[in-house]
Amino acid sequence: MSINETPLAPPSNLTPEQRRQAEAALLGIEAPDPADPVPTLQQIEFMRTQLAQFDARNQPREFDLNNPPRKPYHHQEYPKMLYHHEDRVTRIVKTREQEDGFIGLGYVREPFAAAAPAPPPALDAATRAEVARVDAELRRPRK
Repeated sequence: MSINETPLAPPSNLTPEQRRQAEAALLGIEAPDPADPVPTLQQIEFMRTQLAQFDARNQPREFDLNNPPRKPYHHQEYPKMLYHHEDRVTRIVKTREQEDGFIGLGYVREPFAAAAPAPPPALDAATRAEVARVDAELRRPRK
């Protein structure tokens, strides 16, 4: 026998009638009479309620794939990022105690200021004359 094969379950010692009665008891319904194949009104109503409950649980939910349902926004105070402006280092804290500890070490809640753009490089007179000559040549109308 290979590993993927399982041994067969031992045969049941119940008769078919006893098996039907046991299944009916598990489901909470009256055992059907094999001599009378027509179910009673009580059995029909029970099956209808079972079917209605099954349909209610397994009803397909339709939604637009382009706009799927979203969870509403829920504000969470933590995790939070702290900034150390002198060293340009950031830390993520998960509790108030961590936040208080890092603030004591010089971290602040405000992010780094945006870096100002670097000023254009200073050009000497020869480079400015070259730039002006190339600029005039490019602005000249083509023939």
